[in-house]
Amino acid sequence: MAVCEHYRLRVTLHLDDELDAGEQRLVQAHLETCAPCRNAFKRERLFREAIRRRRPLHVAPDDLRAWVASLVDSRRMASPAPGSRHRPDLPSSISDNTAVAQS
Repeated sequence: MAVCEHYRLRVTLHLDDELDAGEQRLVQAHLETCAPCRNAFKRERLFREAIRRRRPLHVAPDDLRAWVASLVDSRRMASPAPGSRHRPDLPSSISDNTAVAQS
């Protein structure tokens, strides 16, 4: 039964494709030969499918999604060049003094 416990702990990782190829093969081989683990695997898969069918539980309103997207875009455009000491998130007087102090 300790073997089964080892594989049952990996069921969610297997379903999420988070195991390396070798571990995936081992889990799959165990599931092919062990009915109790195969049943546990099927229950977990069905549970996840039921949850996915119910999603999304909450959808952000379009205006909120647009506002967040604009913030992300503005941050990208304001990002300093690599190696730059300018901090666009600070007022320019503080950012300029910081750059001088770091020189």
